[in-house]
Amino acid sequence: MAIRIPFPMEEPPQVELLTLPLTELALSLHTVVDPKRPVRFAPFARRVRGRLPKAVSRELDDLSFLLGPPAPAPFAFPVRAEPIADALARVAPGDEDVQWTFSMHLDHPMPEHEGHEDVIDELKRDPAATAERFITLLCDYWTHAFSYEWPSVEAKLALARVDAELTLARAGVGGLLGSTTKRARLTREGIQVTPTIPAEIDVALQEDNTLPIVLSLFSAPWVITRIAPAAGLVLPAPDADGRVAAPSLELVQELDAIADATRLTLLRLVADRPRSTRELSELLSLSEAGVSKHLKRLAEAGLVLGERRGYYVMYRLIPGRALAASHALLDFLRLATDSPRG
Repeated sequence: MAIRIPFPMEEPPQVELLTLPLTELALSLHTVVDPKRPVRFAPFARRVRGRLPKAVSRELDDLSFLLGPPAPAPFAFPVRAEPIADALARVAPGDEDVQWTFSMHLDHPMPEHEGHEDVIDELKRDPAATAERFITLLCDYWTHAFSYEWPSVEAKLALARVDAELTLARAGVGGLLGSTTKRARLTREGIQVTPTIPAEIDVALQEDNTLPIVLSLFSAPWVITRIAPAAGLVLPAPDADGRVAAPSLELVQELDAIADATRLTLLRLVADRPRSTRELSELLSLSEAGVSKHLKRLAEAGLVLGERRGYYVMYRLIPGRALAASHALLDFLRLATDSPRG
């Protein structure tokens, strides 16, 4: 089963990258109601839950299955990017797209419906009333909780959009898909999306051969596909916080060199003043050959330097390299040098 957006490989679509406030409002609610969402959303969910009045929390629990999948189209793909309060006011309970999405829950019973039989019955009797409850829920969620989170979310989306634009310029739409999700991929026939609800359908691009792609911090692990009036996608935004770059080779070598109590002690001794292997062997009760072996590891990592002075080779610490290694470790751990301890 697949949703396909066909186009020839030699004529890929022009991607229109979007970030839409109303999309984030609706999709962020999934992180509040679904305990299986990625752990990085947990602090956000706790903050939001703590701000919601009990009545709104109860309504969210009752209507949570209507969040999707399938996601209500006016919230996943708003008509325009505009302030959330204005966008919410624009969605009417009788909106055809809202009613069509809600009808999918009646046509395709899902496990998520268990425990929501009263709402399903209301949806059968009076779909407009259910839609009005849903819209009111989103308004209350914005007022009591998401409005406080939005400035931070908006800033992260701006960074994610820059990241996505760079990926598009470097690797095209296939590179963007590969960097954001495993549920959509570029094939020789176009884009193929693995649907959450069983579907086998081809969706055409817009007449001008553009493909709107909405980036969302909260859509993972799903890819939401718009099928009317033309193809569109909601993709998980590139997550800079979720990607960990490999440490540099130099940092690995330095840490490996000092991952030994004897070599750390040697560093401390030669940091005090230059010392010969003979003096160091006496201080550590080791053979000169053993000390030389340890000093060689430290020298290969660039932490100490041996300089001949007459008969002896005197070893000293290279302070700049030791400091650079310390700062490189802090940078890799994303800690500031003045971060509190403990």
